[in-house]
Amino acid sequence: MIAALQQFAPDVILTDHSLPTFTARDALELGQQLAPGTPIIVVTGRLGDEPAVEYLQAGAVDYIVKDHLQRLGHAVLRALDVKAVAKRRSAAR
Repeated sequence: MIAALQQFAPDVILTDHSLPTFTARDALELGQQLAPGTPIIVVTGRLGDEPAVEYLQAGAVDYIVKDHLQRLGHAVLRALDVKAVAKRRSAAR
């Protein structure tokens, strides 16, 4: 992920909740350090309310449960809108 963020400026970062050696929390931290302002969406097989809230408080713009991937397109569009609004606010300062 480090190399990818250094070589490519993504519009949105999608991360899985739990991989064997890399978690969504790791992706959030790296994304915020190396691609600040890039919206991050957590995709998960299952996620309780408490971990979901923790991800949102840590900076994720949304989370999608894999059983409801039809929401992903809408979540990406919303994340891009959030990014555009933040960019306009920053430019207006």
